Amino acid sequence: MVPIVLEVICSLVTWLCLYSCFCQWNKQRSCEWSCRLVTLLHGLIVTLLSGYVALLDGPWPLTHAGSANTSLQIHVLSLTLGYFLFDLGWCLYFQTEGALMLKMGKNHLWWTRLRRVDVPGRTNGHLAAH
Repeated sequence: MVPIVLEVICSLVTWLCLYSCFCQWNKQRSCEWSCRLVTLLHGLIVTLLSGYVALLDGPWPLTHAGSANTSLQIHVLSLTLGYFLFDLGWCLYFQTEGALMLKMGKNHLWWTRLRRVDVPGRTNGHLAAH
């Protein structure tokens, strides 16, 4: 099995290459136009894959909430994380979002650290406390 970090890096490189191709094909358009095309393509791909994973491939998320992720779920998450890194880098490079984007990232890191504290998780009767 490929390490998750490698999958995320490959996803990031794929989105960057796709963006570069769109910039070359649409020279008369702005960089934001190409970024929005990448965003549209990502939205379509991830929506279809997530629907397949949740509704057809299984396990059913309403009855097996909290179960271990399947390899296909991990692939979709890696694809999405690679896109997130692409989009974050694009926004920071072109300074389209300003301080709001950095504040969201800081809040995410704060919440991530908060969840790592050894506090038992709430359960819905199907999940064991961590």
